[in-house]
Amino acid sequence: MKLPNGEPLRWNTKGATWGGSVEDVMAAIAQTNPMATPYNKISVTITDQIVTDILAKVGELDALLSFCVPVSDEDRRHMQKLGPATAAYAAKSYGYMGSHPEYISPLFPVAEVTKDSTGYSQMDKFMPQLALLFHKAEGTQMLLGSEYLRACNAYMNSTGEAAHRGQADAEPIYKDLAEAYPGPGIKAKPAKKPATS
Repeated sequence: MKLPNGEPLRWNTKGATWGGSVEDVMAAIAQTNPMATPYNKISVTITDQIVTDILAKVGELDALLSFCVPVSDEDRRHMQKLGPATAAYAAKSYGYMGSHPEYISPLFPVAEVTKDSTGYSQMDKFMPQLALLFHKAEGTQMLLGSEYLRACNAYMNSTGEAAHRGQADAEPIYKDLAEAYPGPGIKAKPAKKPATS
């Protein structure tokens, strides 16, 4: 087995046990190096069971939303949209359809217009909650990813400083991480010159 960075597990790796896992090793390291710092804004444990339960509920919700249809990005761009600026106008127009049906366009049967109006109103009762849940989940994942990436950047910087101070085992790690870093190129830190008397 290998650690997330590709390094193999060794007999003296902290937390390594016979028949253990990479997760055991990372957990052992985490226990000795807790990240209770101002940079750690979230600390959650999402188990496989939680994921399974959420996916089951998402499946149930998807079944309940079986009336939904896919709408392409192109259609979204060109579609007339009902919203705060047009809702009052639409309600007034719909009212006139009831009092003066002789002007109803044959392209839009009133039975379908009624379905559209009622369906929109019904969805409006739960869409804010769905949007809030997605926004909260998306923000949480973004924060988790940000903290994870910032910790990786801090680790790379630490190995760079260690290499600069002459620690030989830090230099190849720093170079490897610097090459893998997807941002602008990072130059290797020059080795610190020994003090002269």
